[in-house]
Amino acid sequence: MLADVFQTLVLIFSFALVFLRWDFFKKEKVIWLLLLAIIVQLASWLHAQYYYPNIAQESPRIGRLLELFFFFFIAFWLRGRGGCIWAVLISFTIGSIFTLSQNGLFISDFMKGISGYRVDFGYRNAQHGALIIGASVLILFACCGRIMNDFPNKKLLLLCFALITPIFLVLLMIMQTRQAILGLFLSVLAVISYHLIINKKVTIKNSVAFLFFFLGLIVLGLNLDVVSSRLNSEVFIVTDYLLKGDFESIPYTSLGVRINLWIESIHWIKESPFIGFGNGIEEHLIVESTRLPSFIVDDFRHVHNSYVATLLRFGGLGLVICLILQFYPVFELLKYKRDDNSAKVYSYIAVMFVTYWFVVNAFESFWYMKAGLWTYTVFMAAIYTIPLAARYDKYLSSLNKEG
Repeated sequence: MLADVFQTLVLIFSFALVFLRWDFFKKEKVIWLLLLAIIVQLASWLHAQYYYPNIAQESPRIGRLLELFFFFFIAFWLRGRGGCIWAVLISFTIGSIFTLSQNGLFISDFMKGISGYRVDFGYRNAQHGALIIGASVLILFACCGRIMNDFPNKKLLLLCFALITPIFLVLLMIMQTRQAILGLFLSVLAVISYHLIINKKVTIKNSVAFLFFFLGLIVLGLNLDVVSSRLNSEVFIVTDYLLKGDFESIPYTSLGVRINLWIESIHWIKESPFIGFGNGIEEHLIVESTRLPSFIVDDFRHVHNSYVATLLRFGGLGLVICLILQFYPVFELLKYKRDDNSAKVYSYIAVMFVTYWFVVNAFESFWYMKAGLWTYTVFMAAIYTIPLAARYDKYLSSLNKEG
C-alpha cells in the first residue's frame, strides 16, 4: 500500500516535470523507448482482439511493460548523488531481510534450512527470495569495494560487512535456488574480468590466477551438499535428453518443466513472431496444451523465462525494446567519465547486476513479477542516475547561459 502511494507520487511529479522540461526529456532515448513500448503493446492487443479473440484480454494492460521504465524517474530524482544512491541500495538490502521475515518464522525457517531442508521463508517461493538475497549480496560486495577504496578508517566497517555478507550467502544457499547461485557465480567472474580489462591487467600471470580462481569456485561449489545435490538432480536432463536431441521425452523435473514449457511456446512464437499475442497468451497456451501433464495445466500460469514470455506477449519487437532498455543504461554508465573516481564502483555494480539479472531471467519471468521489478528498478536507477544527472546538469547550465 505504502509502496503504491510512493510510486504514484513519483509518477505524478515526474510527468509534471517531463511536461515542464520537455525540451530536455524529448532528447532522452528512454522516453522514446517508452512510447514505442506503448505502441507495441497496443499492437499486440489489437492483433489478438482481431485474430485471436479467445486469447485477448479485455484491456491492453500496458502497465505490464511500462513498469520496466519506472527506474528512469527514480534515476532522475536521485540526481546522481552518491549518498542517495547508496541509501537506496542499502535500503534494498535491509528490505530484503524484512521481506523474508514477514511470516514471523524467520529464525525457525533459517534453522530448518541449516539442517538441509529447502526453505522459502513464506515469500511466494524460493526463487523470489533467492533473487532479492542474491542481489543484496552484490550490493554487499560493492560496499566492501567502496569501503576499501574511499574510507580512511575502514577496518571496523570492513569487519561489519565481513560478518554480514556470509549470513546473506547462507540465506541464498538454504533456499537452494540454482539460478540465483549461478547468476551470482557468473557475476563475480564478470566483474573480475571487467576489472582486469579496464585496468589493463590482462597478463599471463593474472589470466592463470583468474583460471585457478574460477576452478576453485567450481570445486568449492561442487563440494557443498546444497549445490551438488541440486545440480546432480538435473544434470541428466542435459546429458540424456538435450545433448541427444530427445526433446519429446524430457521428464518433468524442475528444469524439465521449464524446458517443456519453452518447447510448448515455440509454435506460438512462430505464429506471431513480431508482435505476439498480448498479456493473455501464457495462461492460454498452458491450459489449451495437449501435451503438458495435468499438474502443469493446474498449477502453472507462466513460462518461467522472461525472454520467452516477452516473445509470446509482445513478439520480437517487444523483446528488442526490453533488451535495449536494460542494456542502454549500463552502456551509458560504462562510457561515462568524470573527474573523480567515484563512478568506477557503480560500473562494477552495473557489470555484476546485468550479468546476474540476465541469468536469473532465463529461468523465471521476473520482468513481470513484483520481486523482479523491485530488484530491477533499484539497480537500474542506481546505474542510470549518474549519466542522466550529468546530462540534466549540462542542460540547466545551458539555460543559465541563455538567461
